[in-house]
Amino acid sequence: MTNVAQKLEALEAILTTEQRALLQGDVTELVELEPEKLMLLEALNDSDLQESDTIEKLRMIALRNQELMESVHAGVRAAKDRFDALVLAQKPMSAYGPSGKMSPLNVLPTPSVEKRT
Repeated sequence: MTNVAQKLEALEAILTTEQRALLQGDVTELVELEPEKLMLLEALNDSDLQESDTIEKLRMIALRNQELMESVHAGVRAAKDRFDALVLAQKPMSAYGPSGKMSPLNVLPTPSVEKRT
């Protein structure tokens, strides 16, 4: 097995592991894989690669990982937006008064029922 073939095989293993980590939401593993993946990609970039089934397979795995990463990003953004909305809902409401200044709206307390014996 040539050096390029070994690097392609190692890259395939990393991309497959990355795909599994994306599906499982394992961010720690994604961070750990990044340096080795970049090193292999740089080494392969300097190689004279011919189009092959292996290259096409790697391309397909990388495209799928990119789609998964975009989905993860959208999910994280949606969770952040929801969290921000919940935080905003906890803040007191305010409005501009007749003087043009912002003032809090006084919300009437919830009526309670007293028990009498």
